Amino acid sequence: MMPPGAVVAGVPTASSRAVGLAMAVEKRVVNPLVERLLRSRVHWLASRALTLLTYRGRHSGREYTLTVAYARRDETVVVLTPESATNWWRNFREPRACTLQLAGRRRSAVGEVVTDPAARARLGAVYAGQRRLLAKLLGVNRTASSDGAPFGHDLVVLRFSLASGPSGIGE
Repeated sequence: MMPPGAVVAGVPTASSRAVGLAMAVEKRVVNPLVERLLRSRVHWLASRALTLLTYRGRHSGREYTLTVAYARRDETVVVLTPESATNWWRNFREPRACTLQLAGRRRSAVGEVVTDPAARARLGAVYAGQRRLLAKLLGVNRTASSDGAPFGHDLVVLRFSLASGPSGIGE
């Protein structure tokens, strides 16, 4: 049995075409609809679990906005993303200014990838406590593994520290 997304002799298989189609629909249809919802008066339908992250690319300088699931504790927002399935997180290897659309308000923040095992474990536990289904799908649990982490090293943990007031990139 071939894995999903397999390419045989340079020709995409039916499953790889299906994965490609699903990703295209998500990018061109679902994400713009969710973005409009999160910016609208009825943001409360989704803003307890989803936020818009806006940042400037470290090389291109282009502004990007994407929807991410998050957990929050006080003035810290936690985002987990699969390392191999996404690459946007690479912009946050060093602390980087960004904005988050939280509960209908734009908030300035500084985001960074967390590499310290103890901090990853703490933030992973916060995420698992608030986003149980997503955490389960990502392989996160609230009990630590042998290396002290509640999940494997294939997940990127990002911490966004909120600034004291509403603002945004370029403001």
